[in-house]
Amino acid sequence: NHDYFTKAPYVLRYLKTKTIYILHEPQREYYEPSKFLAPTLRNKIANIARVYIKYLDLNNAKHSTFVLANSKYSATNIKKIYKIRPILFYPGVDVNKFYYDKSVKKQNILLAIGGFTKVKGHDFVISSLKSMLGKYELIIAGSGKESDKNILKKISGDKLKYVTFTGYLDQTSMNKLYQKSLVTCIGAYMEPFGLTSLESQSCKTPVVAINEGGYKETIINGKTGYLSKRNEKEFRQKVKLAIKNNQVMGE
Repeated sequence: NHDYFTKAPYVLRYLKTKTIYILHEPQREYYEPSKFLAPTLRNKIANIARVYIKYLDLNNAKHSTFVLANSKYSATNIKKIYKIRPILFYPGVDVNKFYYDKSVKKQNILLAIGGFTKVKGHDFVISSLKSMLGKYELIIAGSGKESDKNILKKISGDKLKYVTFTGYLDQTSMNKLYQKSLVTCIGAYMEPFGLTSLESQSCKTPVVAINEGGYKETIINGKTGYLSKRNEKEFRQKVKLAIKNNQVMGE
């Protein structure tokens, strides 16, 4: 799996046995627009200082016997960046841990999940749904730097009292939150796969996500949720449709 420091583990160079490396994503900050992956000057300077990691990752990955990709989108990127032909191997969710409980009543909750970083797109979700807040509560389940959280609070403006930041939640708590929510709203930028989409659908909660990255492979558009352009008006309309069709889409 990924190494915290070098992405592709350094040990791959030295193992004599056959190896399988699950490559969830490349060093995205070196291959995608900096406005999402390195939005601050500090981020940009840090990436320049550690650019050698980019080449360690490329080299280490090539020492694996087999590389697994989590989506067709990721597989395309891996071929392009690493010059490796990966095996497509979709992740899944345990339906005994993420499930629908009939005794749990749906509430006027719109759910967003993930860290407070720019790449998760919570700023886009808040801006898109701001006019709906009051009638609905937006719960952001995730954690991160206080400075990033303050940016999201500022975007919320006078609707902040309808936005809740839960911090880290364990699997049981997340399952209950999925069950109570009407829609899971995802604004993440170019997510390689997006496991939260499957978790939500497993709990019979439809998903509205941006029509990019791996979400195109985990949502049946118009049936289990909606795919939207990165356009606030369209995203808001799709969320309203998902609320309206919540029960049918959940089934």
